[in-house]
Amino acid sequence: MHMDWLENESNRTNWTSDRPGISLTDPKRCLQYHVVSSCTRISVMFSIAVITMIACILRAIQSHCYRSANYHHYMVYYSTCVLACLLAINWIVVDTVIIDIIATFLLAIELLIVCNFYGFLAARILSQERLFKFVVIPSVTLIFLYFVGLLLWACIKQKNEFNECTAPHWIQFSSSQLVLTQLFLLSSCYITRKLNTVLTTATNRLIKKLQLWGLVMVFEISSITSFVYDLVLELTHGSHSNCDKPFTSDEVAAIFVYVIHRVVKYFLPLWVMLIVFSPSPRRPASHDGTDDSSSFYPETNRAKGNFLTINNDNESDRLLQDITTTTTTTTTSTSYQAMNGRVTT
Repeated sequence: MHMDWLENESNRTNWTSDRPGISLTDPKRCLQYHVVSSCTRISVMFSIAVITMIACILRAIQSHCYRSANYHHYMVYYSTCVLACLLAINWIVVDTVIIDIIATFLLAIELLIVCNFYGFLAARILSQERLFKFVVIPSVTLIFLYFVGLLLWACIKQKNEFNECTAPHWIQFSSSQLVLTQLFLLSSCYITRKLNTVLTTATNRLIKKLQLWGLVMVFEISSITSFVYDLVLELTHGSHSNCDKPFTSDEVAAIFVYVIHRVVKYFLPLWVMLIVFSPSPRRPASHDGTDDSSSFYPETNRAKGNFLTINNDNESDRLLQDITTTTTTTTTSTSYQAMNGRVTT
């Protein structure tokens, strides 16, 4: 009886795989035909998407409770919620190309948000706010318009066909994200070098570097994986190739490749961003005007002598203060001592 069940299951799997109009990723394979491999894929991917969406909602609620003023965090949380929701719908309700295109667009926008945040940080380190206003913002705006144009073009040209994976907009999306990631890498190298000049605790400096390079590495992995995946499809698959099993004829192996690609492309960057951009409670300003808050070491990361804190929630403002306030604090302290007759020569 067990062998008969396996034979029937294999016949049903092959029948639905070869049936016209039913692709390997179509939810009908599970919901109507109860193919085990498809049901397993849907269960895993849908669970990942829902868990990610819940984590984003909790982060957003926490950030609102802390009354965070960092709009970059809110943009990451909300876009991640929308992205996870779209992917969940795409995997369990309807398998349509346009949702995958919009999800790819949102992922590119989140990378652009991160680049804008750290571009602002780099400009503040340089004490060149005009550089951010007249160079970074126009560049980010142009890149955003480019992605919007690419989204519209892809939505117009898309077709729910078996060879949709070879459409040119996929390689354009992935190559553009790869180039943008390299710009983020260069900016991160400069920020890291400047972090070494900031007078703060070694632990706090290490945490900031790990956060920054965690984002760099995860976006590098995601963008390279997407670019290589799309490039291989473009080079090895013609206009008459089937996208259901791009790298192998085995159905289980094809689903495994699909799941790994989607997790690395979408969810790996989302998870790291949710960890790095964690909100922290805002504390009342101290007597010297600095915000005495840190999400890591609230009691030890306080200003002591020449050691100043980099606030996680207002990182860009605090990092500038860490660099520029050191000289001012030393000068003010010396002047105060001189007025009270406590300076020795």
